[in-house]
Parts: sequence; structure tokens; C-alpha cells
Amino acid sequence: MLFGLLAIVATYLAGAFTGVHMSASQWMVSALVAWLLGAAVFTALGLMMGYLVPGENAMQLTSLVIVFLAFIGGLFYPVSMMPQVLQDVAAWTPVYGIGELSRAPLTGAGFDLAALLNVLLWLALFVAGTALLFRRDTKRV
Repeated sequence: MLFGLLAIVATYLAGAFTGVHMSASQWMVSALVAWLLGAAVFTALGLMMGYLVPGENAMQLTSLVIVFLAFIGGLFYPVSMMPQVLQDVAAWTPVYGIGELSRAPLTGAGFDLAALLNVLLWLALFVAGTALLFRRDTKRV
């Protein structure tokens, strides 16, 4: 979670120093959503991957999964520019929900319950996966 916070602070500082203009509340709400929800989801994913694959491969595989999810979830370019089939898939990725909630204070689009449910579902799945894999890993024979 702290590494996620550092990444968000660095990103927002870069935005502030390159001319991004938002109100203080937009900066705070957007950053808090990105950190509390985004970092929680991907921390849980990282923990799950750590129990799923050998330790020396966990970081590489997790990074690959996150980059793939970022591309397919519309983090690097608008989902509306994707073919329709990818737009349909994008709405089911964890990055899509986090992105929608993080951008809402900036665009004035308002609160999106479907995006929040998306994020909470992925968080629950990754936490459950982590718990199951942890139990399997620490099971006494």
C-alpha cells in the first residue's frame, strides 16, 4: 500500500508541475480513490501471485498481469477507442473500475456504483484467492 501511495504521489506531483489544474478536493478525492481502492486491489493481487508462483517469478508475472489489465482496462487510452468486443471485456477488469472512480472527480461524471462494485468484487476475489493459497501454503502435512 505504501509503494502504491508513493506512485500516486509521484504521478500527481508530475501532473501538478506540468500544468494540470484541479481543485484541491479533486486532487484529494481522486488520489484517495486511486490509493485506497487501486493499491488495495493490486496489493491483494500481488500477494495472491506470491503464493501462486515461485517467489523468484512472482514479481515478473504480477507486473505482466498488471500491464495487461491496464491496457485492456482503458488506463492508457480511452475504452471508447477500442473495438466493441474489447470495450465489453474492459468493463469487467479491475483497472476499469478503479479508473472510472478515480476519473469521476475530474470529469464531473458523478459516482458510478457499477465501477465501485467492479472494484470491490475484484478485491474480494483477490483477497479470497490469497487466503486460500496462504492456507494451502501453510498447511501442515
